[in-house]
Amino acid sequence: MRHKLVLFLSLALFACSVGCEGIRPKKAIVDITLKNASTHDLAWVEIDWKGPLVPGGIMSPGVSKTAVSVEWPNLPGAKISFIDRKTRKPYSVEVSFASVNERILSGKCREVTIRILDYDKAEANCE
Repeated sequence: MRHKLVLFLSLALFACSVGCEGIRPKKAIVDITLKNASTHDLAWVEIDWKGPLVPGGIMSPGVSKTAVSVEWPNLPGAKISFIDRKTRKPYSVEVSFASVNERILSGKCREVTIRILDYDKAEANCE
């Protein structure tokens, strides 16, 4: 009886060491929208991060561009860079993902909107 218990526990530990190691948490898939919510006409808009490619480019006020069904990188934040089309002056703004990450990982968010609000302000929200 004792040998059967030892054998069973050994097999269980072996199975977990082989199988449990390969189990990874499922990555969150979301739609990411980049929106020019400012009054400025922007060009060369891009998100500088280790995440999926989100379209940017030329974005007049009110324009949005969306990347559909992409893996969320779960980063603390990112940098958005762009150029004012009229003055040709470059800008870069930080955006925090602290509150967004929490909602995405809890499964309460499937759509993320990153809004450029002004030359020095951007925000990320779960929709």
